[in-house]
Amino acid sequence: MKKHIVVAAGLAVLSTGAFATKARMTALNQDASFGSFYMDDERNAFRSAGAFSGNYVYLEHGQNLVRDNNGTAIDAPEAEGGFFREGGSLSYGLYLNSDTYNNITEANAVAESGRADFFVSGNSGMKWGARVGYTSLLIDPNVDVTAFDFSLNAELGGANVWLSYVPGVETSTGVETEADMRLGATMGMGDHTLFAEYDSEGGDKDDDAQTTLVVGAARTHSTDSGMWFYDI
Repeated sequence: MKKHIVVAAGLAVLSTGAFATKARMTALNQDASFGSFYMDDERNAFRSAGAFSGNYVYLEHGQNLVRDNNGTAIDAPEAEGGFFREGGSLSYGLYLNSDTYNNITEANAVAESGRADFFVSGNSGMKWGARVGYTSLLIDPNVDVTAFDFSLNAELGGANVWLSYVPGVETSTGVETEADMRLGATMGMGDHTLFAEYDSEGGDKDDDAQTTLVVGAARTHSTDSGMWFYDI
């Protein structure tokens, strides 16, 4: 089994008025897919399912390197996005075409029929959130492979704890993939946020899982002119 331990340190300044995008997360040395452990950002909902608030529409658009049926690499336009709304005691959202969670990609697929993630969060004496993802991939005109995955989070004992699980699948060509899992937590301590996360990527059935453990601490400070932060 391959194991990795990641320790990172950074210092940056963020101007006010910025909105959540993958490019913004990348520029701030955060994870473009899962957001930040310690900065408020709507992208964080893909790590901790309840980390969204307010009413808004979200859109990402760019280029993605893919291969056609002849194996030729081409740049294909790619768009993703959705909406999030507050609704009384529950908040909810729908996001389409995300590539954050998925275990059923195939190089010879003729068309990808879609990916959808549904989010819900609430506070019934305890803040919580949940995400259910659905992926459907058309392998050939007669074979359609589908899969579900999920994420959960809750505030327990002053810590925000989350779990994501993507089941393994078997493709039409007989390739089996193992399940992926992500488990982590953040906790405030004084002016700092402590964070830890264990990530296991199953890969193909006959390959070793790749595991990563991230641990760290961070602090953010806001002023009238912007916000600065550092993490270790």
